[in-house]
Amino acid sequence: MTLRRSLLLIVLLLALTLAACRGSGDETEATITEPTAEMTAALLPTPTMAQAPPATATIAATTPALQATKPSANDIAAEVATATPTPTATATATPAAEQTQQFSWSGGYSYWPPLGYETQTNGGQTLFTGPEGVMALAGGPEQNSSRPPEQAMAEALGAINGSTGASLTTGAPFPVTVGGVPGIGADLSGATPQGAMLGRLVTVRPNDGQLFYAFGLSPAQLWSARDAARFQRLLGDVGFFPLGSQFGCPRSLDPTYGFSPDNPIRIGGGDAAPQREAAYLGALRAANGQVVPFQPAGSQQHGDRTLNVYTIPGAEAGAGVLYFDPSVYEPLFAPVGFGCVGAIPVGAP
Repeated sequence: MTLRRSLLLIVLLLALTLAACRGSGDETEATITEPTAEMTAALLPTPTMAQAPPATATIAATTPALQATKPSANDIAAEVATATPTPTATATATPAAEQTQQFSWSGGYSYWPPLGYETQTNGGQTLFTGPEGVMALAGGPEQNSSRPPEQAMAEALGAINGSTGASLTTGAPFPVTVGGVPGIGADLSGATPQGAMLGRLVTVRPNDGQLFYAFGLSPAQLWSARDAARFQRLLGDVGFFPLGSQFGCPRSLDPTYGFSPDNPIRIGGGDAAPQREAAYLGALRAANGQVVPFQPAGSQQHGDRTLNVYTIPGAEAGAGVLYFDPSVYEPLFAPVGFGCVGAIPVGAP
C-alpha cells in the first residue's frame, strides 16, 4: 500500500472517531476495508438541520465572486502553539493569486488550501496530499462530548495505527490554539510500512457537540526541515463556525436585491438603521465563506428616499455596493452571491 493510499485511510478513520463513542457500554470494533463511494459518503454524520440543506454547500454566486485576502504569516504566527520538542523550519511558500479561502460546511471550519498539495474533500474531511507527505482536517458532530480531549486524541491515534500497520506514538500533550479555540496537540513519531515518520495530531472542540482534528505526517527528515512549518501555517488559517449554521439563512433569488438603488435592502428602523445595518452585514458571508469587510459610504438620494450605502474595498463595481432603505422594513434576505451564518438577526423595528 502506498503512503498516499494509506494516509487516505487515516483521514477516513479520523471521521469515524467523531461519532464513535456513544457511551461506555456501546463500543464496537470497526474493520476498515477499501473505501467505496457508499462507505465514504456515510463516514461523517449529517448535522441535524432546521430545514433541508440546499443542493450544494457552496453559495451560488451570480455576481462577481469576492476575493479574500490571505493573512500574512506574521499575522497568524501567534494563533498557533509554538511549544514543540524540536525547532521547526519557517515556511517559505507565498500565496498564489488563485488561492482562496474554503468553507467546510459539514465540518464547521474554514481553511486555506496549502500550496503544492492536492486537495480532496469528503463531507467534513479535507485531505491535502503531496508527493511525500499528507495533512488533513476533519470536523463534525461528536456523539460523546464528555470524554476528555486526551481520550479523543488516543482514539484517533489508534485508528491511524490500526489502518496502516503503523507504530506511531505520541509525545507529551501540549496546549494549542486553533481559530481562537484552545485544544491539545501531540507530536508523533514512529514507523509505517513506508519508513520512519514524524508528524503531529491536534484536537479541538470549537462548539458544544462539535469536534475537530488536524493531522500531519511525512518522512522524518522532511517533517523536521519543511512540513512541520507547513502544518503550523495550515492550522493558523483555520476558522470555526457552528455546524449547520448556513441552513437558517434566507437567500434572495433576485440579482438586483441590495445591489440596485431601485431595489434596496429595506432594513427599516429610521435613526436606528445604522445599528440594524451593522447587525445585518455582520451576519453575511461571501461565497467562499469569508467575513465581508463592508464599509459605510454615506448616504445617497434616490427619488424621494435617502438610502444608506456600504461598499466592499477592492470588489468589482456592482458586486461591491449595497443599498439600504432605512424608511421601510420588509423581511430580509442575503443578496445573491452571499450567504449568512444562521438567521439574519434583524427583525421588524
